[in-house]
Amino acid sequence: MNDITVHRDKRMTTSEVCEALGCDRVTLMRNWREIETCAAPEQVKKIENGKPTYWTEAEVTLLLEKMKGNANNQHNLLSQMEGIETSQSRVLRLQMLQKQMQDIYEAEIAELKTKAEVLTAANETLEIALNESLKYFTVAKYNRQYKKGWGLLEAQRIGKQIAGYCRSRSIEIRPCETNDERFGAVNSYPLTAWEDFLQREYEGAA
Repeated sequence: MNDITVHRDKRMTTSEVCEALGCDRVTLMRNWREIETCAAPEQVKKIENGKPTYWTEAEVTLLLEKMKGNANNQHNLLSQMEGIETSQSRVLRLQMLQKQMQDIYEAEIAELKTKAEVLTAANETLEIALNESLKYFTVAKYNRQYKKGWGLLEAQRIGKQIAGYCRSRSIEIRPCETNDERFGAVNSYPLTAWEDFLQREYEGAA
């Protein structure tokens, strides 16, 4: 917007003012109406349709200042809008980042659950195998279940030998209650100890 110089006592037509201010008639008149809202009644310019309107230096100067002020206000408004848009963009970026982090977290949780399920299944399998390996048998039970055919004297001898075998290797020996009043409780030995004992230690084992 160019600075306007109006010679003293020289008036300008509306077209000349529009050209000098670089605006159209509608913009010019809108700005002037805004000026008049703050002006005294005697300062209100009479504009008649169909007749030329002349503008004094003071009026053109008022228009120029008003339009500069409006332009500054518009610039400030645009700056505020840009600031709002920037803030909104930051919020949206944060929301997207939070969503990405949530997706990553949920994926990791799902992966951990899958691993936990696999480990649980493996532990169950191991536990079953361990329980199988830790089955305890008395001499009589082992003789009967595995059909060894040991007689009473042989079974007694085997009982002493496997007891010594387990003690020498710190293998747990568990007492097992019986219904026979003559014996009360007898020793039982883990299945793994039985198998190793028979393979390595017991002479004449079937």
